Amino acid sequence: MTLLIERARVVTGAPPDGDPVTKDGVLEDHDILVEGDRIAAIGPDLARRRGLDLAPDRIIDARGLIAFPGLVNAHLHSNESFEQGMSDNLPLELWRLRTYPPFGVPPLDEEDYRLRALMAGIQSIRSGVTTVQDDVINLAGTTASVDGACRAYAELGLRAWVTTSLGDRGLLDSHPFLEELITPEVRQLIGADRPMPARDQIALFEANHARWDGAEDGRIRIILGPRAPQRCTPELLALVGEASERHGCPIHTHALETRTQAVTAQRELGRTLIAYLDDLDLLSPRLTLNHGIWLTDDDIARLGAAGSAVTHNPLSNQKLGSGICRVRRLLDEGVTVALGTDGLATSDTADMLTALHAGALLNKLSTPDPARWASAADAFAMATRGGAASGGMADDLGRLMPGMKADIVLFDRRHWGFVPCNDPVAQLAYSVGAEAADTVIVDGQPVMRHRRLTRIDEEAVREAVIDRAERWRSEIKPKAIAAADTLTPAMTAMYERAISEFATQDWAAPLRR
Repeated sequence: MTLLIERARVVTGAPPDGDPVTKDGVLEDHDILVEGDRIAAIGPDLARRRGLDLAPDRIIDARGLIAFPGLVNAHLHSNESFEQGMSDNLPLELWRLRTYPPFGVPPLDEEDYRLRALMAGIQSIRSGVTTVQDDVINLAGTTASVDGACRAYAELGLRAWVTTSLGDRGLLDSHPFLEELITPEVRQLIGADRPMPARDQIALFEANHARWDGAEDGRIRIILGPRAPQRCTPELLALVGEASERHGCPIHTHALETRTQAVTAQRELGRTLIAYLDDLDLLSPRLTLNHGIWLTDDDIARLGAAGSAVTHNPLSNQKLGSGICRVRRLLDEGVTVALGTDGLATSDTADMLTALHAGALLNKLSTPDPARWASAADAFAMATRGGAASGGMADDLGRLMPGMKADIVLFDRRHWGFVPCNDPVAQLAYSVGAEAADTVIVDGQPVMRHRRLTRIDEEAVREAVIDRAERWRSEIKPKAIAAADTLTPAMTAMYERAISEFATQDWAAPLRR
């Protein structure tokens, strides 16, 4: 099927050393010809030059619109969708108790996961996203999370890389000092605290992979999601590496999001977490670390040498007080940096433009030297090319060029954020809200046209989500908070002790005893 986008201002997303005929990657008054799921040509007056005779519904008049590569949200937790605005002024370790309590709450079912992914996916499309990496968390170790999320993304027409959530170390084993700080009563409530064995976890991934990987004409992929190295045994991490090599699929894992995680690694491993992963032969272009805030210079050099990636999640990093990712140092060392919103309980949104704004601004606080700041163009590259690379699709996504996948977003040039249109990339990063996204195209098919989603009844979904979310808020969430409250004193003491052992910024040196 052929689609012609006529007379757009085209932001190719090509890097500075890309196509020399573009002016800073921007083409004025150009057409984009889509054949099937790929861009066939970009140029002026393509209909006349190629003798095209297309039905009117296969032509988009893009005068007054700006075409951008589809945005890639490289780190999302759709399973948190009902928790916007639920938790404030809590660091990750205390926040996690309320969101993922280790007992007292029934597991979500497939329809829960589907509706939550639909909610996150609709917000994503409406902010210009064509691809999500959904690290859908499922502590119960069932197929419900992947089945529900994949069904949602199939309905929406989104491109999605969905993780199988993996972790075979429990709450107590994955936090320093916690075992000695909890009371016997709380220990009894937690119970065995032993997730299913490593080989069973990999079997779960294989089942999900066999069922969903390559579905929807390849738009849905199943990737490996070890929740964090400290939540996995060496056996499981080794099996993850083997599965990644066997299937050629990415690994996305949380790493060094907080100072507590840095302390955990040093106490347990006697080296940094990245050195540990390096020793396990897990550093490769297939590995993406989510957050990567408390990386040492040596860690960053290792990641750059291996071609690994880091997702920058500025919204959640701020809300949880986790710290500021050293984006400029990562880029300078050759590390791929992608951009994510993170979960809707930590960023409180799946709006990718909100994350883009934060990604373009936050790093400027890390140093008074403007030469070390990340720019709007850097942030845009993270949201496009960087995200594509973190999913192993750098040759297909993140740019508008012939041969690339036809994942395209058309923004309204008359939106106040683009008036006057001085620098479309900078204005997307600093000035424009999600309401400027007019049309979203995935694999050559419009999934939103004139801000109307084309494949689902959005209002029917909204009503179903409201009904399910309200029942969850009133009936289930109080149980989660009650369970968290029993553990909060011990977790608070653990957090404070970890922070006290992190008293020096030279934290990669041996901890002071």
